[in-house]
Amino acid sequence: MGSVEHLKNPSLAKMYRFYKDYYVANNMALILSGNFDSEQIKPYIQKAFGKLKSGKAPESPDYPIRTFKGRELVKVRITPIKAGFMGYKLVPETHPDRPALDVIGEMMSNYNQTGFIDQMALNNEVIYAGASQNFLQDDGSTFIFFVPKLFGSSLRKFETRIRGDFQKIANGDFSDNYLESIKNTLYKNHKLSLEDLGDRARFMGKAFILDQSWEDMMAYPEKIAALGKADIQNVSAKYYGDNYFVMHSRTGFPRKKKLKKPPYKPIPSRTEASSEYARQFQEIPENEYTPKFINFNEDVSVSENYLFHTYNPLNDIFTLRLSIARGLESDAVLKPLADALDLSGTSKYSPQGLKKEFARLGGSYSTSCDYNSFNLKVTGLDTNLPEILELTQHLLEDFSPTDNTIDLLYNQRVTVDKVNNNDPSTGGYILYLYGLFRDQSYYRSRLSKKELKNLNPKLLKKRLNELLAPGFNSIHYAGQIKQKEIEQFFLANPFFKKNTENKYSFKESTTPEQTTIFLVNDKKAIQSYVYYIVKGEQLNYQDFYKKEAFKAYYTNSLSGLLFQEVRELRSLAYAAMGDYVDPEYEPEKSGRLVLFTGSQADKTVDAVQVVLDLIREMPVYENRISKLREGLMLSSGSTKPDFRQISTQLEIYLKTGFKEDPNESAFKHYPDLQFGDIQSFYDDSIKGKPIIVTIYGDVSQMDMERLRSLGTVVTLKMDDIMTE
Repeated sequence: MGSVEHLKNPSLAKMYRFYKDYYVANNMALILSGNFDSEQIKPYIQKAFGKLKSGKAPESPDYPIRTFKGRELVKVRITPIKAGFMGYKLVPETHPDRPALDVIGEMMSNYNQTGFIDQMALNNEVIYAGASQNFLQDDGSTFIFFVPKLFGSSLRKFETRIRGDFQKIANGDFSDNYLESIKNTLYKNHKLSLEDLGDRARFMGKAFILDQSWEDMMAYPEKIAALGKADIQNVSAKYYGDNYFVMHSRTGFPRKKKLKKPPYKPIPSRTEASSEYARQFQEIPENEYTPKFINFNEDVSVSENYLFHTYNPLNDIFTLRLSIARGLESDAVLKPLADALDLSGTSKYSPQGLKKEFARLGGSYSTSCDYNSFNLKVTGLDTNLPEILELTQHLLEDFSPTDNTIDLLYNQRVTVDKVNNNDPSTGGYILYLYGLFRDQSYYRSRLSKKELKNLNPKLLKKRLNELLAPGFNSIHYAGQIKQKEIEQFFLANPFFKKNTENKYSFKESTTPEQTTIFLVNDKKAIQSYVYYIVKGEQLNYQDFYKKEAFKAYYTNSLSGLLFQEVRELRSLAYAAMGDYVDPEYEPEKSGRLVLFTGSQADKTVDAVQVVLDLIREMPVYENRISKLREGLMLSSGSTKPDFRQISTQLEIYLKTGFKEDPNESAFKHYPDLQFGDIQSFYDDSIKGKPIIVTIYGDVSQMDMERLRSLGTVVTLKMDDIMTE
């Protein structure tokens, strides 16, 4: 990866030589994934790229592949808590044993939590444990980690346990049904990965790199289906034996190098200038563009105003989302309840037994809770939907948490907090939430560790029953089963009745009287994490296009004001991004502008000064308006979500009061967009308002006197923004 010295003194000659050697036509591939006619586009490709110079790329060095000999142990102190790591050498991506190794990888640890390593966590034997396999062009590896309980647990004990589980696989100590469930999961994951255009492009890129045909890549499900029990046993014995790497880490914090701001000023960017190439590119004529928007009457079928049905045109895998409009804001117990549902069984099934039963049917489930909703997501094969629905209802009606569940929740909380307290990016986010909602932020209003430890399993069961009693506010199904049949599954079953008691809500940000800077000092932080919040105005349906234009001009990606002024022009931040958040569900409430900069510690105050100036007085570059019009027309016409997400977005629009896709109405305004439209949104919603700034970083590197001149500084500790 290189060293600090390489960053300070990069060799331009070596970079140029690398470019000349490797960037030749016969060492490149053009990957296109989208809605176009391949035969029609080939002449354009030939015209555009046919003149690229060919050449023989240097032969890849023949690096020796190192193998482990016996048990290779390393002891270190580099993690915030005691942890163990194991590694095994595997095979390259195209090796014939790869499919069987994928099966073994799922038998170790998987999303359904049915692997033998997952069982250690579900049984409360460890706080965390997991595994992943990585296959590259020349080599492959397995990475396993485990975090034992904080007191009295031996790292060697779990190492021995994991080796024993590999031996069980080699001995065939697993059922045929379990093997089939793993193969079903791999089939499902492969099909899901092909739905996204970006993922499809990555598949094509991988095929090029590995010198594989598209047919080879798509034959993966058949290779998995052809595997038998003996194949898995043989491969496990071959690769998961006595040769492996193990690292035992005790609590410790490796010293990090801090780079000071360079003594020279950045070269000013000509942000308004265009190169000859850019001008030629802009002059290329474009084919007629057909935008796509959500059609409220055709894309999704809605029954009884809460059951949403979307057809899946690609495969036989359904997704189901059950939501109740109650969340963290109404009851702090709901977050541990959501976690407990993932960790508990029923009177009929153990936690892992329940997950294996879902997996046997090609299904999986997960629960979550945010500020305004409690959600259960289920995925599976359409052919097994009736059985999966029956099992889902059983999970909710016969939820059986135990004292072990409470121990798991408590141990996970202790560990996560310990890691978070040593992770500046997470600390910065926790401080941002505090700045946003103060004592109503999640980390302040959550249950304390003591309250969590003293939770009664019966209380969790009671809370779930109370939560389910009124019914569901929304049910979203995306699959290939017809709407009438889906209605029979849900509308005819009283358990899935419509909830008329609760409503989704939007949580507004707090309003300071004057610009306020919340500051948490972390002397170990190399980078400062800074958020900026401005409380906006109520949702104006007619001005939606103005808000989108403001976002494009001010916050969007590399061309936005924030990125250009802070990073490109002044080199004051590694990252600069932002968004304007609409008051979804409750348009009478106020939206908000949220910005973020990630800066080197000694550049923090400079960056804050520039961003505050941008918020207080927006720079005017009217010559950008033509490019903004073009960009907005292209981006708004491609905002339509995929078939799995479209119904949830439609529900938000409907319950926020929109009569059609707001991007469609905005699209009609963009050809006549004027800079005054952007200015009017800024003047009405942003200008002149007090600003909340949250800074997490190393205060010793900041000019505090200058920072205090920018606003009222409130110094906090993590204990002030997190409930222990």
